[in-house]
Amino acid sequence: MKIFFLGVMFKTFTIIISILSMGVAQDIPKSIHQIELEYNNTYYLEPAFKPSTGPAKPLQQRSKTLTKTVFGYHPYWQGTKWQNYKFDLLSTIAYFSAEANGSGELTDLHGWPATDLINKAHENGVEVVLTVTIFNKTDLETLLSSESNRTTLINNLVNQVKSANGDGVNIDFEVFPASQKSNLVTFVKDLRTSLRNEISHAQVTLATPAVDWSSAWDFNALARESDGLFIMGYDYYWKGSTTTGPVAPLKGGTYNITNTVNTYLSATGNNAEKILLGVPYYGYKWATINQNIGASTTSSGEAVIYVTAESEAQSYGKLWHSESETPWYRYQSNGWNQTWYDDSLSLSHKYDLAISKNLGGVGMWALGYDSGYNQLWDALKTKLAEKTAPSTPIDISITNMGMGIVAIDFSGSQSATSFQVQRVFLNSTQMEDLGTFTTAPILLQGLNANEPYYIKVRAINNYGDSDYSEVLGVVSSANSPKVLIVNGFDRVTGTNNTFDFIHQHGNAIYQNSYLFDSANNEAIITGKINLTDYSIVDWILGEEGSATSAFSDKEQGILKSFLKGGGRLFVSGSEIGYDLSEKGSVSDQLFYENFLKAEYLTDAAGGKQGTYGATGVSGTLMGNITFSFDNGSHGTYDVDWPDGIKPASNAESILKFDNVDYVANGGAGIAFLGAFDGSPISGGIVHLSVGFETIYPEEKRNNAMARILDYLDGPIAAVGNEETTIPKKLNISSLYPNPSNRSISIEFQVFDHSTTAFLTITNIMGREIVKQSIQPLAAKTQKFNWNGLFANGLEAPSGIYIAKLSQGDQLVTKKFTLLK
Repeated sequence: MKIFFLGVMFKTFTIIISILSMGVAQDIPKSIHQIELEYNNTYYLEPAFKPSTGPAKPLQQRSKTLTKTVFGYHPYWQGTKWQNYKFDLLSTIAYFSAEANGSGELTDLHGWPATDLINKAHENGVEVVLTVTIFNKTDLETLLSSESNRTTLINNLVNQVKSANGDGVNIDFEVFPASQKSNLVTFVKDLRTSLRNEISHAQVTLATPAVDWSSAWDFNALARESDGLFIMGYDYYWKGSTTTGPVAPLKGGTYNITNTVNTYLSATGNNAEKILLGVPYYGYKWATINQNIGASTTSSGEAVIYVTAESEAQSYGKLWHSESETPWYRYQSNGWNQTWYDDSLSLSHKYDLAISKNLGGVGMWALGYDSGYNQLWDALKTKLAEKTAPSTPIDISITNMGMGIVAIDFSGSQSATSFQVQRVFLNSTQMEDLGTFTTAPILLQGLNANEPYYIKVRAINNYGDSDYSEVLGVVSSANSPKVLIVNGFDRVTGTNNTFDFIHQHGNAIYQNSYLFDSANNEAIITGKINLTDYSIVDWILGEEGSATSAFSDKEQGILKSFLKGGGRLFVSGSEIGYDLSEKGSVSDQLFYENFLKAEYLTDAAGGKQGTYGATGVSGTLMGNITFSFDNGSHGTYDVDWPDGIKPASNAESILKFDNVDYVANGGAGIAFLGAFDGSPISGGIVHLSVGFETIYPEEKRNNAMARILDYLDGPIAAVGNEETTIPKKLNISSLYPNPSNRSISIEFQVFDHSTTAFLTITNIMGREIVKQSIQPLAAKTQKFNWNGLFANGLEAPSGIYIAKLSQGDQLVTKKFTLLK
């Protein structure tokens, strides 16, 4: 009935009336959902690969917002095409489908639970719902007319969604009997209540017809009791149409998407936020009697997915039907053929309708049908992605690459079109613009040799600029730095965090003739920067405390490995003990004692106790030094709650608060050189319970850093008397020339000859370019020459690359630069 009427949408009024009268008595035709499900149930071969099963990861908060809901169906026969979905442009994915019968049993789950898909979606803040399908009128009558059968299906759906850690149910009941209109409303209401009793955020949506031919649907009640009605805004012309025409006409004729939307708005009392406009990522191809629009078809139509239709349209010549605002094309092969479908332009017009009518969102049948093309994603992005300035860059690191080149790496800010780099100066409002760049990592070239640079970055797009990042620094030099400065001071409430305290740390290090790179702690957590590439790490914690965590579990694990491997750590902050010892877990307390080598005594040993001064303990690295720390009037922040600490596990006290009872309240610093947690390598730590940046005057601060560096940069001694107790380690001793314009020579040492080592070269994103096995050799130093080519013989482009030397669970890395 729908078919015949729509098939002559562009014929004369007389023909329309006659065919409509014919169609009233006929059955409603099968939708594309039913046609494709039945086809793939017969012909689709399940992959041999078995996906993960069991509960998926929890739903995460979205990093990017949309102006409206975007709801996409993922049919089970699309397999793993979800791996290429742009999740930032989706709100909900409906896994299609679990088939049910009239008794409420789920007869075929078709691969649900789709744990791998759910994990990926949840990581990106996208919900995944299970679509339940019944395409049989008798089954629907049996199910919905029986409270017991409805309850059975509800329980089965709740169990499936809950066990998979899914987010709800989408109902696709077609060939729907008018006799069950009220029972469907009851079913939806009860299902939603049951789901939300188990999953507080669960959603229940329904796939609903473009035209309610049998007056079987109570759209008003269903919109009220559900979370949304997905209008199947397609199949206006379909497989069985007797003439050609648009699958989803925006305008033209009596039945079109615009009229459908208006009908829904009227039927639901203008409940626009509950209406989702579904659009087709497919079309239909018909054999026809001639090339004309509306030509009679000579056989049943064949569904054609977008990727095929768009490719053929480019080949045969895409035409535009202005009345319906849809594309089509025609060609001759055993007679005339016509294909009508939707492309990015026609879909954009439909999205404009949804926006103008203030609908809740849009959706599509079906995701993956555009595989290999970005045009449909781009249309979504243009129309529905939030028009906002980009987010501030995160996971930032700044590293010296040699020869006047510095690399700035970061992530985030996906919507940015460019990045502005500013140089800032200590004790000055002066800034220098170092340029605008389009991609990360950014390579700054032509910098002055042996000069410190303090830098911040912001992201830019057409809608505005992000805030600037925190300030980080680097010394441009031909030599590799020994020191890495890590800024872990993120707290903003209850303190005066200006996010530029690297000035005080970096300047003190530089004044003592040391080079340094820097990163924020997030870059350490994500693995962008490896602590083991440096001899000494200066970790800034300021007033970082229990609200923002001085050291997370991940950070603790990284520092444990660093110290046990012979690394040297300088850490300063006034709330470390309060966070880890006073308020922390058992594992936090053990880390504080065994690796930070401290015993926490009191909060506010200085500061609020009336003292803002400290004196070094005679005979230690801080012997005979005195200095003050900021009370809030010397340019940093008020150190009003500094921890009172004492040494633990063979450490020594090096600094005491002035006019404070050390025995009762503790001191301000400890130091330790030796084994950490039974390691046979000697590591080291200097731990101050006041932020180093708050020490003044500057000459005292620089003098304190000189002592700390001298202490930590001493020789690494073996624990015990035998040299053989020192474990064998890996080392990349030289990369030259660096930067290089083509080839690079890598010199390295593998001291343990019992197992094979590997030398790998990757780009900055981790893509493996070269991997070479290293066999045990008697020679102490080995060399590998890389010719700057990929395995296929093409030249590697300019950029930052990483040499990785690995053996067992050991790994050392060094960066180098290609400039061509």
